Amino acid sequence: GAEFVSIQLEQSGSRYEYRWDRHGLVPAGFAPRPGARVSAAGHRSEVLTAGMSEVGLRCAVMVPVAISKDDGLVLCVGFGEPGRVLPAADIRAFEAVAGVLALGASRHAFQQLAVMDPWTGLYNRRWLELTLPAELERVRRYRQPLAVVALDIDHFKRVNDAHGHSAGDKVLLGVARAL
Repeated sequence: GAEFVSIQLEQSGSRYEYRWDRHGLVPAGFAPRPGARVSAAGHRSEVLTAGMSEVGLRCAVMVPVAISKDDGLVLCVGFGEPGRVLPAADIRAFEAVAGVLALGASRHAFQQLAVMDPWTGLYNRRWLELTLPAELERVRRYRQPLAVVALDIDHFKRVNDAHGHSAGDKVLLGVARAL
């Protein structure tokens, strides 16, 4: 069996890393390609052996998957069993798992785009329409107060028309940060 599994995800400019081993921790000092971007475009799966014995491993399989032009996921599975050979079928299975993980990550990103403004990071009207009924029920049930804030920037079109959309974007971002 595997000694550990690591998933590195780079999405929308943020980097996430998830690690598991038999004890819930990854061997100290093991960080696949530290500091490297996760971008998987044009990369292929590879079996790493160099330096693995220093962290108590025999080898690690790195499986990069491109999610989009700028986003990617790397699945890394480390093995410590001496003499165990990794058949091509195992590597193909890891590639299939990485593909499913990448699909889930991209689906989550699309769901976030549907309810959140990517520029300001604020939830949009669709999010309010999806969550408000449940929130109203919750405040009724527990007899708690609820506040809802909806904003409209007066004459915002004039800002875009007079100064351009990049200036308008900066105004929106400033308002979002102030909130």
